[in-house]
Amino acid sequence: MAKIDGDTRVTGIIGKSLSHSLSPFLHNNVYKKLEKPYIYVPFPVEGAENLKDVLKGLMNAGALGFNVTVPYKEDVVKIIDRLSEDAQIIGAVNVIHFKNGAIKGYNTDGAGFILNLKNDLKFELKDKNILILGAGGSARAVIYSLAKENASGLTIANRTISKAEDISRKFSPFFKKTNFLISGLNFPKLNLKEYDLIINCTSSSLNNYNLNFPFHLLKKKTIVSDLIYPLKKSPFLIEAKKKGHRVVDGLLMLAYQAALSFEIWFDTAPPFDLYKKYALKSKKCQ
Repeated sequence: MAKIDGDTRVTGIIGKSLSHSLSPFLHNNVYKKLEKPYIYVPFPVEGAENLKDVLKGLMNAGALGFNVTVPYKEDVVKIIDRLSEDAQIIGAVNVIHFKNGAIKGYNTDGAGFILNLKNDLKFELKDKNILILGAGGSARAVIYSLAKENASGLTIANRTISKAEDISRKFSPFFKKTNFLISGLNFPKLNLKEYDLIINCTSSSLNNYNLNFPFHLLKKKTIVSDLIYPLKKSPFLIEAKKKGHRVVDGLLMLAYQAALSFEIWFDTAPPFDLYKKYALKSKKCQ
């Protein structure tokens, strides 16, 4: 970890359980490489009721900005002074920037996911049907960005159907070219052979429980994704790989998202290659 002294400014990540977060490794290596006098630290927060005091205290202490992770991406929206257009529509924030005495909120999760799809999977969204499992903050960001890229059809499957309906109701007026469908997590009722990409945005892998997804009902070329990393921690991806599907975890999505955070904080071009380099380096150690 970099040494903190009078010339070092702080960035970091706010969440509840941060011991396994890769973000400090990525950012601190990039800062060191680019000779930035900054340090990136995990900052666990117990309870959403404490977020306001924590953010105000960090801003007053001279911090530059923070990432936000589960379970606070939606809670923090109420505290932000100014939201980007994307964050406002999505209703979730994963990047905070302290500037001129104000707390600004952004969402780069979905953009990071799209960059991973396009650059690394060579996956084009035109005429594609996609099934998204979950309707939380990360799911909202992914769904928003997929629709922004004119995905043909998006099915939102969630245990609480009303949450999926809320997303569809909010997003569909903005994206006329995308057909939004709603489902519960009763997969056999869906025609799974229609889908080109399945994205697990639920907390199933984080909590180590199996969704019992019927992978045998998918077409073989369907890509299966989970926002968690590394792959070995996702029962969902492990099972999909056994069934012969191409799988992708959230590692490079995190790298792109991190580079976009860097862009916001430092008002400069995002160093995508550096963040990808250190993400892939970390993979060798996992």
